[in-house]
Amino acid sequence: MSRIWHWCVLSIILVCTMLLRIGLLDRIPPGITGDELVYVITASSVRFFGTDLSGTWYPFSVFAFHYPPGQLQAELPYFILLPFISLLPVDLFSIRLSGALFGTITVLLMYLLGRRLFSEQVGIWAAIITALNPWMLFISRTAYEVNFSVPLYLTGMVLLLSLNRWKKLLSLIFFLFGFYAYVGTKIIMLPLLLATCIYLLYEQRNNNVPQTKYVLATAISGSIAYLILAAGIVLAPLNRTGELLTPFHPSLSGMVDMLRAGSLVLPFQSLVINKVTVFTGIIATKLFETTSPLYLFNQGDAFMDIWRSGLLYWSDAALLLIGIVLLARTQMKVGLFIFSAVLIGLAPRLLHSTMTPQFTPHISLVFPFIFLVIAYGVAQLLQHLRSYRLRIIGVVMILAVLGYQCMSFLNIYLGAYPMRAPVDMSSRLMSNYARLASMQDADQRILVMAPSTQDILLKYAFYRGYLNSKDGIDELKQGRDKSMLGNTEFISCNMRIQEENLTSILLVDARCPLTEKRGFDASIIRHSDGGALTYIMGDTVCTQSRIKAPQQMTLDDFAIERLGKDDFCNAFVRR
Repeated sequence: MSRIWHWCVLSIILVCTMLLRIGLLDRIPPGITGDELVYVITASSVRFFGTDLSGTWYPFSVFAFHYPPGQLQAELPYFILLPFISLLPVDLFSIRLSGALFGTITVLLMYLLGRRLFSEQVGIWAAIITALNPWMLFISRTAYEVNFSVPLYLTGMVLLLSLNRWKKLLSLIFFLFGFYAYVGTKIIMLPLLLATCIYLLYEQRNNNVPQTKYVLATAISGSIAYLILAAGIVLAPLNRTGELLTPFHPSLSGMVDMLRAGSLVLPFQSLVINKVTVFTGIIATKLFETTSPLYLFNQGDAFMDIWRSGLLYWSDAALLLIGIVLLARTQMKVGLFIFSAVLIGLAPRLLHSTMTPQFTPHISLVFPFIFLVIAYGVAQLLQHLRSYRLRIIGVVMILAVLGYQCMSFLNIYLGAYPMRAPVDMSSRLMSNYARLASMQDADQRILVMAPSTQDILLKYAFYRGYLNSKDGIDELKQGRDKSMLGNTEFISCNMRIQEENLTSILLVDARCPLTEKRGFDASIIRHSDGGALTYIMGDTVCTQSRIKAPQQMTLDDFAIERLGKDDFCNAFVRR
């Protein structure tokens, strides 16, 4: 009966998890980023033509680290996105449905991992905490590669910990898929595999379970596979190995020279200023910045650009401390395993050559193990309550606190976040304005001026539906070279407008350095501060618009492609 009850609770958690991730997915986040789009464009071309837009790259060659021209992205996401964009129209909902689905699978895996390492109760609490966590909610509503790598690595761990005898080798399939899913976490595949194998060997010694040869076979096979793949990356004509920070990285020489040049020459200078000490200092700085409570619990980073929310809830801080103390007292071996996994999860950030203080996708695998510690702390706290009634009150109180904080996050995420026009929402608004202008006059020429013509052209193609048909992809292939799609031409900010284009509608990205802003009829704005996103000259679409006040905006206004002309103009265009 207890097992049936746990599965019923888990089913409810998974349904709620999926609803939180697919609700309003066509509206929030309100735009697509270049990192998401690169996979969608290539996968759409593969769907119809079997190659990328250039016609020179074939999809399965990516597993040998041969990439489409101009792309050095992860290998697996092209294939993960393909069924979603083949079965559904290519839009914001379909491409992000993959992230929502894998995010829900992650919640299930957290239950399985918590149950395997601790108990059913810990597994249930790990699932709840993962389902409601702000970072997990944010990232699983996107199409970023990290959505795929985390559940694939976790699946490998769960299988390795749970399967018996030679079946353990099946876990290597998912470790390898995790390796191919995200460039940023490639370096952790082997350490994570070996850490899990070492934990199994210690566990079996205590339980007298004869699994040694199977665990060693898995560790050796995984090591060989990893070394072969690493050699393939290093030998590939184009790779990103230069992003891996080591004491021998070329950038460290310049730092050492700069530090020595700014110091008096002392006898021991070379001992304290050298590549090793500079490297160690960088690692230490990144470690403190990445584990900063301000970053984790209060404001996040520029990637999760919500700013009014941390990656974890404030209540998680107390529960995390409780979990750490209880783990150290009662489950030291499991605690050491989790601690080693956290250190491994930090490695992609610590060993990346960029000096930016935080970049959350790089530490994405840290969070599942933090959730496990928090879940263990919650389960142990409730277990120490002597009466059944007190335990029920404790459960209700913890769920109430988590639920309230989740509602607070959703209020920011669904209410304030879209008003700032994040994730290049300006391209979506500009593309919809062009759609409305074309509907009004099919022969109307439109000129778009932006910092990057290729970026805006590809986003325009996505929002205008060119990726939904073979003819659309074919037109995109041809139009990319001419910087023109249909009646819309794309030029860079520093180009002069030709005389024959003076009769066109001119849309100018606000990031273009304009010396003169007179002559523009209207502008597409963001509501957070009223600033312009796109300037419009020759406006024929929104001549009667009456811009809404921010308080009058609703979530329906962010279903942008479904808005009629008047609704769109009143929501986003100011004259």
